[in-house]
Amino acid sequence: MNNRQTLIFTLFLPFLFLITACSSQERTAPMDMNSENMTTEEFVSEDEASVEDAKNADLDLGDKIIRTASLTYETIAFDEAVNFVHKQMDEFQAQIEHSSQTTNTKYGQENGEFIQLTIRLPQDQLDAFIERLDNYESLYAQSQEIGRSDVTKAYRDNETRINVLKEEETALRDMLQEQGSLEEILQIRTRLSEVISEREIYEDENQNYEEQIDFSTIYLSIQQTDRASDRDVSGFWNRLVNAFGDSFYRFVHVMQQVLINLVYLFPYLVILVVVGILVYFVWRRIRR
Repeated sequence: MNNRQTLIFTLFLPFLFLITACSSQERTAPMDMNSENMTTEEFVSEDEASVEDAKNADLDLGDKIIRTASLTYETIAFDEAVNFVHKQMDEFQAQIEHSSQTTNTKYGQENGEFIQLTIRLPQDQLDAFIERLDNYESLYAQSQEIGRSDVTKAYRDNETRINVLKEEETALRDMLQEQGSLEEILQIRTRLSEVISEREIYEDENQNYEEQIDFSTIYLSIQQTDRASDRDVSGFWNRLVNAFGDSFYRFVHVMQQVLINLVYLFPYLVILVVVGILVYFVWRRIRR
């Protein structure tokens, strides 16, 4: 009898533990779900805040902006296009900082003259100048890249350093007016020289920033070619049509190149033919 009771107790004991565990999980489940929801809401709010801050950061630009532009054009009328650019520079009060022009004199080449210009012009005239070049019928835009650099923080930091150094410089000059030992005077003069040099470095940096802010830099390249166009490469069919046109153009160019090479090689070919004929007759005479 005791064995039977022990067996029954042993069988029902796991069920009692299971029921107790289920009841405890039911009581704690709502609390866990609430805590998970609260945590999820916290993460969502933090993510939304970070995204909003990122958008605001992209739009929040300072007042010290450096603008640059890199422009590449092709043209058939090279001299006419270059003269047009110079006229626009005079009109927009632009200056040439650097100029480099090359002429391809090698025979059989597809491209001719090429010019690179580094132009400085007032920043408020940049967009109008680019628009004027884009609207000129003999210039075909191949690539355009316009950049903006915010140097406000660096400029303000330099201003703070300059003010601090000016205050130190004033204090050192006042100390020189006081009587002191020769060693103290030499130390003050040495430090004063260091402060002045450091201040001038920061002032030069800010002056360079101001020049780049007031006058934008344009890197302009113009390539002479016998097939300049502003082809549309935005869609598949446009790219396919351009590919057919390019392949036919390349084929014609290669055939022209082969013909030109044959003309240049003609004297050598004549000599080879004459030498070949002489060798043939000598060989036949030897065989006889």
